[in-house]
Parts: sequence; C-alpha cells; structure tokens
Amino acid sequence: MRNNAANALGVQDPPVSGWLGKLADQALDPAETPIWRDYALQHLADQLVPRGEVGPPRGDFIGSPDSGLDRQRYIAVLASVAASNKTIAGTALLHLDRLSRERGVSIDRVEFRALILRVLQGNDVDVGAKVTAFGILGMRGDVTDAAIARQYLKDGDADVRRSAVAALGLLGTDADIAAIEAVEVGGDPSVEMAKKAACKRLSERRASQTE
Repeated sequence: MRNNAANALGVQDPPVSGWLGKLADQALDPAETPIWRDYALQHLADQLVPRGEVGPPRGDFIGSPDSGLDRQRYIAVLASVAASNKTIAGTALLHLDRLSRERGVSIDRVEFRALILRVLQGNDVDVGAKVTAFGILGMRGDVTDAAIARQYLKDGDADVRRSAVAALGLLGTDADIAAIEAVEVGGDPSVEMAKKAACKRLSERRASQTE
C-alpha cells in the first residue's frame, strides 16, 4: 500500500509538501525492510528527473519545500546507501548513474567511482550489486576503468567473472583478449557467452582501427 501511495504522491502537481524528506528518511532507516527501502530509493530518484522533455524536475518546483539545496540532500541519500548498505547498494548506484549520465544531475565523477569500488571490494556485498557496478562501469565508457575489470577476471563467483568480462569487452583493448579467453567458465554457459562476445567486440574494434 505504501508503494501505491508513493506512486500517487509522485504525480501530484504541485508536489505534496515534505514527502520527499520522508522518503529519504525511510531509505536510510535500517528498521525498514530492504524491499521498502529499495522502493523508497526508486521513488526518490524518480522525483529528481524531468516529467518530460520540458518543465521543472519533480520535487524541485520553485517555491516548493523540497526545492533548492534539498536536492543535494536526496543525492547524498543515494550515495550513502550505495556506500553502506550491502543489499540495495546496486539500486542506489544505478539511480546515481542514470541521474548523472542521462539526466544531467551533477554528481562528482571521482566520488562516484569510489562508490563503485567500495561495492566491488566489499566481501559481504550482494553479488547482484557487484554485477550492477560492472554494468555501470561498462556503460560509462571510461577506458581507465578497464583496470578495475581486469582485477576480477579470476573472482570466485561466476556472475562476478562474467560481469567483469563484459565490462572489459567494452573498456579494454585487443591486448586483453588472451586474459579473457583464459577466464574460468566453471560450468556456467553465461560466462562462456560473455567471453565470446567480449573477444569479438575487441577484435572488431582492433580491425576497425587498422582500416
């Protein structure tokens, strides 16, 4: 029922006073269930993007109690969850990436990269969050992040290896092909598929550069 209520509140114009602050508090509250905290993050991020191609962002109307500096507070909530919550860190990372890459919201690139590294290096972080982190690295297209992907080609988890291979296929060079081919499949066909796709992409890139 809370999700339905949040859906209804999210389309009110003008927005209901203070509701984003309550969402932010719930997203940070460890007493809340992981499922609701995940929903709260989604609703919070949704209010920071435009309603369409024109018009002010949701929750950031001129004169709204949720406008101005509060927007940075909500971004900080996403960053805090990405840095500290082992279960829904991937959700927070994904929304931060979309806000900065697709919606033009100002998020410090160095700090965001540090959040991604924190998720990848966490021993007790949900594997799904690590898969999300590698997906974000690949989509952002910073070739200097290829070095991060290379570190996880021998990870003990097949999903992590597959995600690292996929990211390296986007960020690496043909010099990475041998290392990708050597990645252990471990009986997981998705790893083998990722290896073939990454090597194909890198080989084609090399061919296009030599033409």
